[in-house]
This record gives sequence, C-alpha cells and structure tokens, in this order.
Amino acid sequence: MERIIKGDDIIERAYEELNRFSWNEEELLTYDQSEKCYNSYIATIENKYEEGIEKGREEGIEKGLKKGREEGIEESKLIIAKNMLKTGINEKTINQVTGLFCEQIKALK
Repeated sequence: MERIIKGDDIIERAYEELNRFSWNEEELLTYDQSEKCYNSYIATIENKYEEGIEKGREEGIEKGLKKGREEGIEESKLIIAKNMLKTGINEKTINQVTGLFCEQIKALK
C-alpha cells in the first residue's frame, strides 16, 4: 500500500482521511489537538517572521535616512568649501569652518 501512496500527495491525503474513520474517540481527539497545536505553532512562526520583516524594513529605512543625511551634510560642506575657495579664503579657515580635512580642500582646487 505504501508503494502505491508514496509520491502522490492526493492519494496519500485521501488515504489518511479514510484511515481516520477507523480511529476511536481518543485517537481523534489526540489528532485534533495535535493539529490545533501545529496550526498555532505555524501561525506564531508566520507572525514572528512578519514582525522581523517589518523591523528590518524600519531599521533599513532609518539607516538609509541617516546615511542620506550624512551624505547631504558632507555634500553641503564641499559646496561651501568650494565657494569659500572662490572668494580667496585660506585652507586653514575653511578647515575650521567646515571640518573638512586639508586633503579634501586641496582636492577641490
């Protein structure tokens, strides 16, 4: 019988359903309870998975915004430094005002 059932999910499920008719009340109750526990476990796992996805998404957005802000600030400093260089302000003053390294300021020339 197992050779016939093996590999065919539909026949296997039908056989299991028919087999349940031969179970006594205690076996049916035990089976139903195990099904409820299993379904509850699966629901809990799926819920935790969704929570993890949402938390990861939120952390990713937060990191992206922070990185974007940092990149925007750095870009602003470079623009300010370029404008200061155009007006003839020396590198030391630009370094003090913007916090850029001297190498960065020299690269802008």
